[in-house]
Amino acid sequence: MRALVLPILLLCSGCLIAPPQPAQLSLSNLTFERVHVQTAVTGNPDCGAGDNGVVLSDFMLPLNATRIVTAPPGADVCWRYEMPPEPDKPPAPPKWSAWNRAFVSSGMAVDSEL
Repeated sequence: MRALVLPILLLCSGCLIAPPQPAQLSLSNLTFERVHVQTAVTGNPDCGAGDNGVVLSDFMLPLNATRIVTAPPGADVCWRYEMPPEPDKPPAPPKWSAWNRAFVSSGMAVDSEL
């Protein structure tokens, strides 16, 4: 009988461990009238690598709006935004902010602002 107790306990303890949950980033725009944003969901340490593990999303985010980006377990969410044009300057190619990273790979929910 004792020989059966340990395997049963080990088997049941595995049942109590919850599977990893998807994580999320809530990204809010409280600064710009309307801003162009790119997000990358990746496990890669380089947000801009653009390899097969990156899921890119490209969207406009109005002032006082929030966008929720979900990531599978083990992945983080990176984001950057297009810098507003400089006044009194001729039109130029868009300039992007540096990539920011929300470390959500452990299943956390993170709130952030542009």
